[in-house]
Amino acid sequence: MISEVHVVEKSVVEEQLQSSDAAGPPAMSGKAYNDDVEVVQEIRLQFEHAAKSAVNVSKVLEVGKMPYCQKSSGLTVSSMMICGLSLVDDEELLQSEEDRAMLCGNLSSTLQKLYMWEKKLLEEIKTEEKMRVLYDQKREELKVLYGRGAEAHKLEATEIHIRRLSTKISVAIQVVNTISKKINDLRDEELWPQTWELIQG
Repeated sequence: MISEVHVVEKSVVEEQLQSSDAAGPPAMSGKAYNDDVEVVQEIRLQFEHAAKSAVNVSKVLEVGKMPYCQKSSGLTVSSMMICGLSLVDDEELLQSEEDRAMLCGNLSSTLQKLYMWEKKLLEEIKTEEKMRVLYDQKREELKVLYGRGAEAHKLEATEIHIRRLSTKISVAIQVVNTISKKINDLRDEELWPQTWELIQG
């Protein structure tokens, strides 16, 4: 969609250049100046007006840089540039765009936090699964040792290993539950409200 906007903007600029070439150089203003002082004052006024317009455009462009809102903000900036800088002077429109960009930024931050927590959750689950597999293997090994009538120190060492694995698995389960609760809280307290507010506009 952004590439389409660039194509549209390029076409509009080319059409304006072609129409300017066909119409010839712009006519001089009919305003007459009495001396150089009036000329300098007029130049200063035009410069101040251009500077003010540039500041307003910069605000809109900064809004367009916010994550997850590049498409809509880009379209807004393009339409303002094509239709004229008079639209940029609308403070309410600028404020609404800035508010929307801030909301998108908050939503982006929430999604990033969810991604990090879910990634951590996946790592913890994989670790717990590996320990559980090793735990089952050691239990089978202990059964075999008892069946063979192995020495007491071998039985004791295997039992200690099993108890340690059991403790680590219990801790891993608590970590998984804590992370899962954190993800649920982020979803219910931040993601859903921010998404709903964004949809409502």
